[in-house]
Amino acid sequence: YSWPRQSAVGELVIDGERFDVTGTAWFDHQWGDFFVLGKPAGWQWFAIQLDDGASLMITEARGIDGEVADTYGTYMSPSGEVRNLKKTADGIRLAWDGEWTSPDTGATYPSGWALEIDSLGLDLILIPVANDQEMQVGLPIGSAYWEGKAWVGGRQNAQSISGNAYVELSGYADP
Repeated sequence: YSWPRQSAVGELVIDGERFDVTGTAWFDHQWGDFFVLGKPAGWQWFAIQLDDGASLMITEARGIDGEVADTYGTYMSPSGEVRNLKKTADGIRLAWDGEWTSPDTGATYPSGWALEIDSLGLDLILIPVANDQEMQVGLPIGSAYWEGKAWVGGRQNAQSISGNAYVELSGYADP
């Protein structure tokens, strides 16, 4: 379940100093049995907010053999029209062009992606704002995952477009 572009208001405390903060949030929640302990099974998940007001969610899921089992997503236009996306029917292509290895867990994660969706005329690149966004506190090594912010740029129907993304990478750490 995803609900993009929610207003967010709060307070941030850093070293005892309080800051009022506002912004835009993306609410997301999965229900079901998604337990993945280490590679090769897992996923790459992208929640993208484009500066034109569109929202895009793309998931690439890997099976227990490590092979990509499915790629799918949802696109919400700036006017709020929602459309489901399928790999073959919509021409979704996702590739990564770099990697980052955690000094803490030894897991190697994709880092930097090219995303094309023919049916939307999208040709995007996603670049992490920082490589070390691995989540592991309180988790066994095989449950560590990478979760963080990425910058988005590219073209849609020959027009420049940019935005921000939240990326989740699961199943890259050995148990």
